[in-house]
Amino acid sequence: MKNLLLGLVVVGTLLGASSTQAASGYVRGRMQFWQYQGNYCPSSRDCTGAVYTQAQFQTYQPVRNARVYVWSDQANAVIGQGATDVNGDYTVSWYYSGASAPTGVYVYWVPDHKDGRFYIRYSNGTYRWYPTGYFTLVNGTTSTSPQNIGTAAWGSSSGADEWANAYDGAEMMWREGLNYFGVMQSNFTNVEIRGFANDMPGFNGSCPTSCANGYAKRVQLDVGAAFAPQGRVMHEMGHIASYLAHPYSGTGGNGYCYPSTSNFPAGCGWWTLNTAEHGGAAFEEALATFLADSALYYPNAPAPHTCLASAAPCATSQFNLETSTGTTCAAGENRWPLTAMRFLWDIYDSVDDQEAVAEGPSGYWKMLNLMAIYDNGTESLQIDEPWNATYTAIDNWDGRGSYSYRMNYFNKNGTSVYTPYTRNCSPP
Repeated sequence: MKNLLLGLVVVGTLLGASSTQAASGYVRGRMQFWQYQGNYCPSSRDCTGAVYTQAQFQTYQPVRNARVYVWSDQANAVIGQGATDVNGDYTVSWYYSGASAPTGVYVYWVPDHKDGRFYIRYSNGTYRWYPTGYFTLVNGTTSTSPQNIGTAAWGSSSGADEWANAYDGAEMMWREGLNYFGVMQSNFTNVEIRGFANDMPGFNGSCPTSCANGYAKRVQLDVGAAFAPQGRVMHEMGHIASYLAHPYSGTGGNGYCYPSTSNFPAGCGWWTLNTAEHGGAAFEEALATFLADSALYYPNAPAPHTCLASAAPCATSQFNLETSTGTTCAAGENRWPLTAMRFLWDIYDSVDDQEAVAEGPSGYWKMLNLMAIYDNGTESLQIDEPWNATYTAIDNWDGRGSYSYRMNYFNKNGTSVYTPYTRNCSPP
């Protein structure tokens, strides 16, 4: 009997040891940043349908859909992780194997999209992070009654954080634009966005401003790009999206400098919205910029404006996508990227300007998905259709341009976009 009692004591001791509980709980809070990006719709304009308005400029805005981590110095490890929502709010569970809550705790966010769509890094590939102040964890909190550590914010009127602003521009591009395309849901993942440097390694020394490499799924942002989203991070993400919709070889070069290099610098590697380009180049730049514009303005916007780069509200070099010279072209206007952008906008919008087609929100998904169903090959209307530097008409062999897009839109979707094509100063 004595031995039996001793055995029970031992078993009881072991059971008591195994029932020691680890520490755990939940924390909640909010992440914000000082919004200082340009390209907002100014209060002097009709901003119906505008996603980003002047009322948001120079105010604290949510850090949306970013990865969030709970760190403990004592544990020397991440003890919980989650993400912010569209309001910048997060609720994250944490766990620690010790009997009491660990010390040296803070929460931090990183500019990584919560679903792995993109992530932002320094030019050397290392990442930026944003820690809150230290706080004391409360053990035993629950998901319905989490510990509230309040709001943390970065940047101010005396100094905006460029990384947080660049992240917001990229997040807006995904959430309000690329997110709507099935082909992007499948293909637009783990896109790396690096900043801020001119002529960054990985682009063969040929990128004096911002650039995109579709094959590598990498964007380079130049110095100063953080506060000009429309023509920088959003535009470059548009190039990545164009490539990922249906990878292409870029047969024949980039097609800039039409009809000669006389008005361009050596190398002829840049373009503007209202200069003549070969069809393939004009359309590619137009598509990338249109995707940015459609993330900033809904289809019902009566005055959607675009500009290549600005830390202001496009005060100069701005263009209204709902205006054009119609069917009467000035010299070279039928080859402008802006002309192709207005053509694309008239397919997308729901504003009645007699374009005869308005896909609007119900048909927006077709516009980039169309690229995925181009036929393979180098023939007319195919994905790798080359451009010919001696070709003067916008037609076959002028590259994968507006003409090919118009024809494929009808051939693949069964919808004629001939009227918006001709009403925006393109040839019949």
